[in-house]
Amino acid sequence: GGTTPNYWQGPTASRVLPEWAQGKLTPKPLPLIKKLVAAVTHEGDTVLDLFLGSGTTMVACQDLGRRCIGSEINGDHRDIARARILESVAQLRLF
Repeated sequence: GGTTPNYWQGPTASRVLPEWAQGKLTPKPLPLIKKLVAAVTHEGDTVLDLFLGSGTTMVACQDLGRRCIGSEINGDHRDIARARILESVAQLRLF
């Protein structure tokens, strides 16, 4: 058998958080979430994120060709997630 890759290695989170992450308790780096989503799903799969937060998982899914269903009880976080996802979709349409 082979060795299991260490998905936790990679760029560390910056001490200066982007504006959308200010006040969020658990911001996660997009590159890490992309690695995790890619490791456990295939293109076209659907990912369920019941604690959507600021939408990092949904942005990762969009970038990787996965569908994502998300739920977030905090209205402020939902607004941030919606804006990030719309921005991600708009960037994809540019190319």
